[in-house]
Amino acid sequence: QTKFSPPNTIMSDPKKQRTDESAKPKVVLAYSGGLDTSVILKWLSEKGFDVICFCANVGQQGEDFTAVKAKALSCGAIACHCTDLRKEF
Repeated sequence: QTKFSPPNTIMSDPKKQRTDESAKPKVVLAYSGGLDTSVILKWLSEKGFDVICFCANVGQQGEDFTAVKAKALSCGAIACHCTDLRKEF
């Protein structure tokens, strides 16, 4: 029975990882715009991380990626990249 162990960079104190005291550690979050990813985005931001969101358009119906990006930024992301991957899928 193996326990899930998140990477140390997520669970450790971000202040201890800084090499440049003026820079926050960065993390990329696969972001859907839903409740779960919005809550973790806010949590990561409050824990001292600069969060960059990534959202993929794989052909889901009715998704407003402009609204997804706006929500990510309002929840604390420093950037949100929405990429059209429909040709890939």
